[in-house]
Amino acid sequence: MGSERKEAMLKRMDDEFFGHIKGVYFPLARFGQYVVLVKDAEGKVANVSRAETMREADTTRSQLAEAFPAAKGFTVGKVLKGKEFVADRDTVGRGFMEQLYGVLDKQGMEPKQRAELEDALSQLYLSSLPDLSWAKHSIHRKGTAGFSQDARRAFAQNVFHGASYLVKLRYGDQLQDQLSEMQRRADEGVGNPGFDSVKAQQVIDEMAKRHDAAMNPKSNAVSTKLTSLGFIFYLGLSPASAMVNLSQTALVAYPVMGAKWGFSKSGAALLKASQETMRGKNDITSSLNADEKAAFDEAVRSGVVDVTMAHDLAGIAQGDDQKVVNGMRPAMRWASWMFHHAEKFNRQVTFVAAYRLAREAGADSKAAYSQAVQATYDGHFDYSANNRPRFMQGNWQKVLLLFKQYSQNMVYTFVRNAQQSLKGATPEVRAEARKTLAGLLTSHAMAAGVLGLPMVTTLLAAASMLGGDDDEPWDAQVALQNMLADAFGQKPAEVLAHGLSRLTPWDISGRVGLDKLIFPDVQEGLEGQRLGEAAMTAALGPVAAIAVNGLKGLQDMSHGQYQRGLESMMLTALRGPLKAWRYHNEGVKDKSGIVIQDEVDAASFWGQAAGFSPSETRNAFEGKSAVISHDRALMTRRRTLVEQFAMAAMAKDEEGKAEARAAIAKFNDKNPERRIQPMQLAQSVRNREKRIREAEDGVYLPRKRRDALDVGRFATEE
Repeated sequence: MGSERKEAMLKRMDDEFFGHIKGVYFPLARFGQYVVLVKDAEGKVANVSRAETMREADTTRSQLAEAFPAAKGFTVGKVLKGKEFVADRDTVGRGFMEQLYGVLDKQGMEPKQRAELEDALSQLYLSSLPDLSWAKHSIHRKGTAGFSQDARRAFAQNVFHGASYLVKLRYGDQLQDQLSEMQRRADEGVGNPGFDSVKAQQVIDEMAKRHDAAMNPKSNAVSTKLTSLGFIFYLGLSPASAMVNLSQTALVAYPVMGAKWGFSKSGAALLKASQETMRGKNDITSSLNADEKAAFDEAVRSGVVDVTMAHDLAGIAQGDDQKVVNGMRPAMRWASWMFHHAEKFNRQVTFVAAYRLAREAGADSKAAYSQAVQATYDGHFDYSANNRPRFMQGNWQKVLLLFKQYSQNMVYTFVRNAQQSLKGATPEVRAEARKTLAGLLTSHAMAAGVLGLPMVTTLLAAASMLGGDDDEPWDAQVALQNMLADAFGQKPAEVLAHGLSRLTPWDISGRVGLDKLIFPDVQEGLEGQRLGEAAMTAALGPVAAIAVNGLKGLQDMSHGQYQRGLESMMLTALRGPLKAWRYHNEGVKDKSGIVIQDEVDAASFWGQAAGFSPSETRNAFEGKSAVISHDRALMTRRRTLVEQFAMAAMAKDEEGKAEARAAIAKFNDKNPERRIQPMQLAQSVRNREKRIREAEDGVYLPRKRRDALDVGRFATEE
């Protein structure tokens, strides 16, 4: 539409939206996809009610039948389902409306008549829009009964969707103009030999797709429910997860800021801002001067620092309109409370510290604000939906890649700084990138040890495959840890491998390490089919693992391990206390009942209850895992060799027997304590021949257990 008409509409909507009406305005609204109409004796609509579910709609219809009796001429219609909105079918485009208004401009109509016609056309256009379009608030109110009594949700929807609609109206065409300008310049550069038109068109196509996704987001009922379930199950209400989130300032933001303004100054600025924020009970504003307050207010206004409960407003506004289950909403609100305040703490501390450092370095307020915003996003990332890679924005992708946005951001941070360290535009940029890389690696090495650095465990796994063989299995990671222990002692080696948290009762190395940024986290020591199954489960994402954990818990319960089974099935916030209680009652035992640690102290108990693994327990399990994995590898190889010889002997394959004997001799030389004796080979052959000889109907059972054969009689011919 024309710029004058657009500005007039925006002014009117701004006046309505930003409160140029005295008091709080709660617009009338109806929610739900199921509709029940009531008409009077003259056929006029007397009531329009909507419901979220079919059951609720049936209940509403019964209530309306009592409130509008047929004896008085009312007719309560059957439950209808509102049709899905399809833009190509159900509405005309804005371009058509703009052309229509342009034609009216040329007709020379009387102002009053022209206004009435424009209003009628606008109402027809607005009525064709989808039910959730905020523009429908401009339709003239008819006062029809049946609107929702949930004024809180109606008000939230008006504010949330209204803000979105106004932003699209104000900036949507500007974004489209920029895309058109990009395309024009790309077309003009086709004839320029130095212009890479292919890359330019790839960028334009990607931006066009992202623009379309931002302007027309698509959600799915199942994906929304599953991602909400995943958040509640793994992170919601878990003190450990929220506290680990606070570490991002030290692990990521501090190295980024230190590379730019100096590590000593950055550390002091972050520490001061943190103290001020804690003094203000997670509100730093009382410690800011006028200049800092103005910058901070702008950061809040632009969303760089979120000091509101905007996510709660969005949840209330979306309700079941965006397929969020009503029962989940209170749980989501409580589950996100700790993360909201942890993120609020991180961002306001980083922004204020960066702004102060930039001002001290001589930047004016505008430049300092820009640098502080960049430092905040570089240190804590932008988790908004529009900032996700497009391949992560789809419905099934959101479920499969839940919690992977942090990994994606960290991978980008490392790759980008590595690229800038080599090909930065200036020596200063290259130096800053190198300092950032060094700072990030140092901070994470201190927090998670050398085994928590990017790709270290992957490289060690590759080294294990190359450095060992079947007869002499060798684990590079275990060898590294043993080498460190031999050189520095057990505790220093443990700290070098897993970080400084191993000096405390609570281990966080598994939560802050960067070794699993790309490849899924799979339990160590698995082989063959079990390894493949574990890798597939991990690749399916955390939501699928909920079902796997449930089945695992049921299996443990079927074996009499009820508490372990309950732990596997519980969400993370409850799993920690249950495990802490088990440790307190029986010490740390494996599933077979072997005691790994006699008891846990009070600090470890309360840490486990909050969700932190006790450092001593983690170290004990790691040692046990190394021993069991090595023993299992040797025993598997031993059984394979015995089987190889037995099969060759039964087949009268002399060449095969000779090859098996050579392999056995090699194994015996390398593992003298696990020698395979000739008598064992002969016994293996006899046992196999006996099983074949005494098998009945394809099944071998010892004589005392052959009563079970009767169960399979349905498959036996008489």
